[in-house]
Amino acid sequence: MKIPLTKFIASAGVCSRRKAEELIRNSISTYRVLVNKEPATLGMTVSEEDEVMVDKQVLSQCKKIYLIINKPKGYTCTNEVFKGEKNVFSLLPNDLRQEKLFAVGRLDKDSRGLLILTNDGDWAQQLTHPRFNHEKVYQVLVKKRDSKVRSNPLIELKKGVDIGEDDGRVKAKQIEFVQESSDSIIFRLVISEGKKRQIRRMFAAISWEVVDLWRIKIGNISLGNLYDGKWRFLSEREIRLQA
Repeated sequence: MKIPLTKFIASAGVCSRRKAEELIRNSISTYRVLVNKEPATLGMTVSEEDEVMVDKQVLSQCKKIYLIINKPKGYTCTNEVFKGEKNVFSLLPNDLRQEKLFAVGRLDKDSRGLLILTNDGDWAQQLTHPRFNHEKVYQVLVKKRDSKVRSNPLIELKKGVDIGEDDGRVKAKQIEFVQESSDSIIFRLVISEGKKRQIRRMFAAISWEVVDLWRIKIGNISLGNLYDGKWRFLSEREIRLQA
């Protein structure tokens, strides 16, 4: 049975269908995607009998893997390894490091908490695309401002702020006060978008400095009591409810 080439690439754990479309669109000039040694074109369908290559690697349908890890601060989420930089994939056992896993909804190097790793591009697309409206929940520690500063995150971020870089106005779906100390405040914040460094930029837009940021939930998947740097496979229920 033939299936769309984009679905085949996503099912092989290379990337999402949307990213696969970009690869195919450019393959005539870049030769990054080949089907039976010919440049791929948009709209193509393939079967197991066809040879599909991406970046000179022959693809095959792979066993789907879904796991979460409690990402520590200071670790990157990229699949590339850079000298002197700690990578979240190094926290996995050797057998999982051999799989073509990628991070779903990345966390920047200075942030921590719930990070999902998978090789299922279609599932990842459904989890992250705005139209599926999967909420992401964060705890945000900010440096306390002078009492004369009038910007109030509980009001301003719920109303919406312009974070620049052509991303326009974004807002918190929910935001609430959690805890206060002599020099800092913790807020619990819910968003459904996923712009680059969005929460840090939201607070910066109203002149508040984020000291620590950790994600605790995506959709129905919670970090729970998973220790820093540890991981676990997702349950069938967690996977099914996201699909």
